[in-house]
Amino acid sequence: MIQLLINEWALFQSNICSLKYNWRLDRLSYFFSLFIVFIMFIIMPNMIIGKFNIYSDKYIQLVGIIDYIVVILALAIISLQRIMDIGRLWLYLVLWIGIILYFLYNPFDISENVITVTRNVDSIETILNINIGFIFGILSILLLLSGTNTRNKYGEADGVIKTTWGYIHYPFLENWNRFKEGFSFYKVISIIKESGSLQLFNVSKRVSRGEILYYYIAYQLIIILFILLVMMISKILPKTEFISVLLVYVFDIAYIWVVIYIVRLGIMRLHDSGSSALWLLGLLIPFINMYVVYLLFGKGSWQFVKNL
Repeated sequence: MIQLLINEWALFQSNICSLKYNWRLDRLSYFFSLFIVFIMFIIMPNMIIGKFNIYSDKYIQLVGIIDYIVVILALAIISLQRIMDIGRLWLYLVLWIGIILYFLYNPFDISENVITVTRNVDSIETILNINIGFIFGILSILLLLSGTNTRNKYGEADGVIKTTWGYIHYPFLENWNRFKEGFSFYKVISIIKESGSLQLFNVSKRVSRGEILYYYIAYQLIIILFILLVMMISKILPKTEFISVLLVYVFDIAYIWVVIYIVRLGIMRLHDSGSSALWLLGLLIPFINMYVVYLLFGKGSWQFVKNL
């Protein structure tokens, strides 16, 4: 266990260090990044206000301003990475000068009415009153431009990441074709079998983005079977206090199983994307959690190569 944590920490450090080596985003990665930042802009205030039970108008206002600033910074970074993949840095200046001019001619006061919060007994709804849809629209243009397929002065070729110990290759089309050709629902049966054994604690495997579908279907089937089993037990056995307590323990065990199942899937998916399992802790941190979502669902499978 200790050695496992040491290995994960070393991989986490490698992930952090690799950020300074890699400043290019291909079109697919940029699309995922743009989409995740947009979702973050929409839902993050609601998540923070609801999670921490914020009622003060002052703090609600602060959450809105922080969300706005973080989203702008994130867009500035990922658009720079995309333009570095295109290889025309002057385009970055043109785009952001246009965005700045847009704000100059469309002024707004971020000190007032950044967020409107509506609460009722069952839910909380937040509406960001600052519209930055224009920025997302302008930056979406970068999806139309192709990147350079070879190494340029801003980094390695498309799908190649340099590390301190070699190169990691993310061949998207190759991985997708492999998944498509090997697609079979029979794999769901093997997942159900291993999830009902000690293999549930085995995190040495890797799971690609496409294979998450298998685990989702297996999870749904197992939950349905569990509910049917509990219903049968509750009808067959007499309704006594002992049986009621027993069913409560059964549900507790099922809840623990669900947590282990999801955490294991997250660890295997992160390992497949070349990321440390410690990134799962980032799901508990606002804004960082959206980057972890990208690692889980946006980043492809890796292959190690010593030389290109």
